[in-house]
Amino acid sequence: MPKTYTHPLVTPLDPDSPEGQAATEALSEVLADIWVAILRRRAAAKQQAA
Repeated sequence: MPKTYTHPLVTPLDPDSPEGQAATEALSEVLADIWVAILRRRAAAKQQAA
């Protein structure tokens, strides 16, 4: 298995810690916002093509 690289300026978070859970929730929200934006752009492009 390859060794995991961690950038020297990044402190890894324990995913089970409160900070890790907050980071996971924040990332999930951002990814959901991005996905919604993609779907809206696709829908707008389809509407303009019709």
